[in-house]
Amino acid sequence: MNMRINDGARRLTGRLRLVPRAAALVLLALTLLAPEPGAGAPPGHAADEVLVRFRAGSDAAGRGALHAAAGAQVVREFASVQGLQLVEVARGTSVARAVEQYGRSADVLYVEPNFSLTMLATPNDPSFVAGQLWGLDALPVFDDPDVDAPDAWDLTTGSPNVVVTVIDSGIDYSHEDLAANVFRNEAECVANGVDDDGNGFVDDCHGIDPIDGDSDPMAVDVHGTHVAGTIGAVGDNGIGVVGVNWRVKLMPCKVFDAFGNGTVAAAITCLDYVAAMKQRGVEIVATNNSWAVTEFSASLRDAIDAQRQRGILFVAAAGNYAYCNDVYNCRLDRDNDRKPTWPASFYLPNVISVANSLEWGWLNAGSAYGRRTVHVAAPGTNVLSTIPGAGYDVLTGTSWPPPHVAGVAALLKAQSPARDWRAIKNLILAGSEGDMFPD
Repeated sequence: MNMRINDGARRLTGRLRLVPRAAALVLLALTLLAPEPGAGAPPGHAADEVLVRFRAGSDAAGRGALHAAAGAQVVREFASVQGLQLVEVARGTSVARAVEQYGRSADVLYVEPNFSLTMLATPNDPSFVAGQLWGLDALPVFDDPDVDAPDAWDLTTGSPNVVVTVIDSGIDYSHEDLAANVFRNEAECVANGVDDDGNGFVDDCHGIDPIDGDSDPMAVDVHGTHVAGTIGAVGDNGIGVVGVNWRVKLMPCKVFDAFGNGTVAAAITCLDYVAAMKQRGVEIVATNNSWAVTEFSASLRDAIDAQRQRGILFVAAAGNYAYCNDVYNCRLDRDNDRKPTWPASFYLPNVISVANSLEWGWLNAGSAYGRRTVHVAAPGTNVLSTIPGAGYDVLTGTSWPPPHVAGVAALLKAQSPARDWRAIKNLILAGSEGDMFPD
């Protein structure tokens, strides 16, 4: 299957791989089956928090009475989703009991636990020159599996006016190959403990860290920094790697702490922050979301839909599905049409769900797919990118395809600032080609 659009946009979108039709699975080497750290973890939630969304028209007094009856207190009220609150339940009250109590009120639209997240022109940068960044440009073996970045770079190498928010484990914003492309909220870059720009966050120079309750999104592990490098490691600076964009602004928002714990409420706080900054004129084109939550979350869905209303794409990882007891006993359950991965499986127009492809153009056997619920596949196997401490590493998993797609979205915006989220998504899907599983 080949789909063509006008030459300029076709060259810019590169060659992201279309997700296959329902077809037989090709088993690959066991080393390519291993899910990334955290994949397959049991579902969970914060032990003492629920997310409650009140119906429009419910009054503050009624809400307060309901909280008082439950012995609970409001931790945060979200701005981008009307009526949504994060609530801390009373000591000794289980989350299940709190959900039952709130659920009995006619003023409550829904209530749910605060679910846990799981971490799913040619430059002179040495790793690109050496051919190590196969996801950007590679010599085809069976098919052309990369995003053909050099073709796009003939048209644009990105823009410092375009922002991609990395909702993840933070970014090493001092990294030699990232620092020049990290977002700066200049009004807040003097650490004085004051909300200088009045956006509700104190000293948010680079972004925020809602999981730790502060505004310092410095990386706590490799994950977010690796994602950031694929989107926008500085190009043509003679060091390290290069991202899909040579120039871009990377806005970190940290939703995982040093122990790898993350919550839906932290992710929604990031989306709230993104919405507020977009309203203030920051040109955020997309958020990159290389993580998953195993339970359906209505509050997360509503927060993502609020991003659509503000013209922001939500690029998400399709998920890793490979559970092997040993090399001879593997069970693969990878069809997101049957077993959804949230948030990638939300039926929302601004979501792009991305699967993981191999160097020779096929789907990685550890990647989810779905005829209706996964849109494209992009390079996610043996991806070289930045890690904290001025380092670089090769990693595999469906965390690494979304930044290729978010990077392409930023390039499309840089080439034509008038493009809205609909045009950008359409160009990404129309500019993709091929079938993962040939008939």
